[in-house]
Amino acid sequence: MGPAIADPVMGFARSKGSCTPLALVDGDTMKALCDGRGVVSVRFVDFDTPEMAGRCSSEIWRAYAATWALRWSLFAHGPLTTTMRGSDRYDRVLVRAVSGGVPVARRMIETGLARAYAGGPRAGWCSSQERTPVRGAERDIWTTKKTGRSA
Repeated sequence: MGPAIADPVMGFARSKGSCTPLALVDGDTMKALCDGRGVVSVRFVDFDTPEMAGRCSSEIWRAYAATWALRWSLFAHGPLTTTMRGSDRYDRVLVRAVSGGVPVARRMIETGLARAYAGGPRAGWCSSQERTPVRGAERDIWTTKKTGRSA
């Protein structure tokens, strides 16, 4: 699921620094207008959140919760200050972000919906009991059992 064309909450987020938020993509990525680059995909550094296209249903639910937690944090805690830190292999602009004087990474980690991340391989978000892929017509997305259904 991509960002909304107009994220109404992000429209009220105040910002200063190198990137102005436009819409959240997920709990650690947003679309933003960045100095000298135009509208780009931006990845916050120092933390990782579950993926919207997760490997299990609990990861997907956590991804939505993390996205809303980030949205609320950016809206409620004062201006967002961003500093560009280069780009990643997906050509996203990497930014370190502070909101209301507190690093966004710290706030997200304290919610329990993110974990510290400094690059490299990431740990999964699914428990060993729910390692069933969510996508796949032969599996029920709500359980670990095969359903026998076909697409």
